[in-house]
Amino acid sequence: MKNSWLGSGLAGVALFGCVVVGSAYAADEMSQYREVERIQYSAKSKTVYFTAKPAGWGAVSCPNATYAYAVESETPGLNTLISLVMQAKATGSTVAFTGECTGGDYYKVHYVFAK
Repeated sequence: MKNSWLGSGLAGVALFGCVVVGSAYAADEMSQYREVERIQYSAKSKTVYFTAKPAGWGAVSCPNATYAYAVESETPGLNTLISLVMQAKATGSTVAFTGECTGGDYYKVHYVFAK
């Protein structure tokens, strides 16, 4: 009984952590499911870009965004994300993303779905 505060304290920290992490992407928007038309990688900026068929990823704030993109330094697991999108392209499956519109033609990817 003398360490009972430890268990409840850890539970509180875990719960708080979930709330903080969950709210970090609370503003994410879902794109529409689309076929991937093209995959581009810039070695200079270490950024991968995906274009959709039909054009535009369909997120509410930027429905006509040409490029869904992810930056290596900001995207842990980027290779897995690229692999999933490449598999979807190879099989003719569609993908959707959650992310944020970053202006004009660009939609920053945080999460990928394939079906």
